[in-house]
Amino acid sequence: MDIRTSKAQLTYPLYACDFDAQDAGRLVVGGGGGSSRTGVGNCITVLDSSSASNSSLATVAEIELSKDEDNVTSLAAGPRFGQTTLAFAGVNSSPADQKKGKNEHFRVFSIDTNVPAAAAEDANTPGNITELAHASFFAPLPAEHANLPDDTYQRLVRLSAPFSDGHGSTLPQLGACATGLARAGTSQIVLFDVAPAASGSTPSSALPHVRCRIEQLPKEATDLDVVQTDVDRYQLAFCNEHELFLYDVAAKDGGSEKPVLAYTIPLDVASGATERPVFRALRYVTPQFVLVALNMPRRTGVRLMGLRLPNSLPASAPVSERSGKAKPVNIARTTTVHIAVPRSILTQATALTVRGLTQPATPGGRLGDAQFVVAVAGAPDNTIALYTLEQQVVGSVEALAKLYPFRTLRQVHELQMTSLALSPFVPPSAPTASATSSPSAFIRLASVSVKNTVVVHHIPLRTLPGTAAPSRYVVALKSRGPSGMSLYIFMAVVIVLIGVVSQSLLEIRGAAPVASLLRGDVAHDDDVAPPVLFLRGEDADHTIEVVTHSEAEHGPAVAWDGLTPAQQSAWRQRLQDAGHWGQDMGETVFRGVLFSELAGVVGEMVR
Repeated sequence: MDIRTSKAQLTYPLYACDFDAQDAGRLVVGGGGGSSRTGVGNCITVLDSSSASNSSLATVAEIELSKDEDNVTSLAAGPRFGQTTLAFAGVNSSPADQKKGKNEHFRVFSIDTNVPAAAAEDANTPGNITELAHASFFAPLPAEHANLPDDTYQRLVRLSAPFSDGHGSTLPQLGACATGLARAGTSQIVLFDVAPAASGSTPSSALPHVRCRIEQLPKEATDLDVVQTDVDRYQLAFCNEHELFLYDVAAKDGGSEKPVLAYTIPLDVASGATERPVFRALRYVTPQFVLVALNMPRRTGVRLMGLRLPNSLPASAPVSERSGKAKPVNIARTTTVHIAVPRSILTQATALTVRGLTQPATPGGRLGDAQFVVAVAGAPDNTIALYTLEQQVVGSVEALAKLYPFRTLRQVHELQMTSLALSPFVPPSAPTASATSSPSAFIRLASVSVKNTVVVHHIPLRTLPGTAAPSRYVVALKSRGPSGMSLYIFMAVVIVLIGVVSQSLLEIRGAAPVASLLRGDVAHDDDVAPPVLFLRGEDADHTIEVVTHSEAEHGPAVAWDGLTPAQQSAWRQRLQDAGHWGQDMGETVFRGVLFSELAGVVGEMVR
């Protein structure tokens, strides 16, 4: 079983997407051309992504917003009220209203999910999506910035995952939205309450209540996420380029006094680095862990890193014993999950999403062994890298492990991807007990782009054999852990190179072994008469030749050490002139050689 793909081509550029938390087959997307007169509308569209066998995504509902206002910049699907699902979006008011100091950027829409796709495609089918409420959640600018141009918009919006209350409804959720393009020192994060599902459907109850604001942030939030840690407790995590902050929120006391700095990216001085990586995205894995995507300097790569969060946040920053001043201390700890995405796949991350295939029964409850799907997207060619991540439990200790790739989706879109989302996974009502699951066991990955394209990848799942009921699901495609083969190949190459270099150095220094003084003639210690090298002639015009030795013919033989110094000198000179010997070869090659005279001339016999 492989990954299946469904696509849709809409009429406007897309900037945000999210799955309905109560219906994984409904995908909500939004975008548009803004307040310009280009003729490109601003829209929110609901697509049917329930069938993995359909190559196209059917439009279930759509609303076209005012062309005088901005396009949809952020989007989150909220709770359900009967057959209606709420959606929270960021849409700036018209430029004229903004000049008057009015920017109702936070919008609430109702989506009727009971309309079949066939009816939704009928132009006469009204009321699929309706705007219920709009408000300004961000605090007004300080007086010193009041008369300056303001390009602030709602860049981010996230909701905590819903949990059932056990009575047919859900527990209250917490949402967060953050500014984009705000002036220095005016960035904000607003936390708001989301009413439980099925508690009402009027505009007054649909508009969330603002819980608290984190104002005048020195740096803009690059990304944020929200998690529910108990029935009435939540935690916000957000990051700027180099710092990650945590903020506890309780139902009664509102929230912490101020965000707590949990982790600062260190400068790798040991490697000679002069720049630090930057945070690009973060997502909660569980209330105990977050996964972050780091972009390396100068678009040189992407890293994924898991951080273990503290059980409780300190009331104040740690104090240095030497200076008595507060100093940044990383209370979030790195885990063994820290990998580099191959540069052949990604050089810069633009989006990250994480989804668990097993959900805890209650907020903050123990999850046990579980698998998560991780998707990271980015440059240079709009590729999505897919990973599986394991949570393993040993005794009372929970740990992240095995962040392994299982598929790379290349060139998913022609132009830049703007949003990425994984659907919630609800196990089928009657899962199979074998290792292969039913065809309906999929988790969906949605991505959108400025090219008006929507792509949904259906990732197959299977039950894990041997697990107790309820069945535990994992990705059906095999993940690939790090292989030792590359290390073995590297070591083999290094050994070969060392051998080649060593041999070259020995030959350069003249230390190469001499195979034979007589160019391949090997002496044998046997009964056969040994060959003898004769020097014929008594003047300088002499020759050297090898013949078989005969005692009767050649006379007695003398060892090298038995020759006089004059005879040794004569033989050295003649062998050198003939090219059979050099001074760098030494005299050890003459050991075991016998010498005799013929016609008054010294001869050499080699055995």
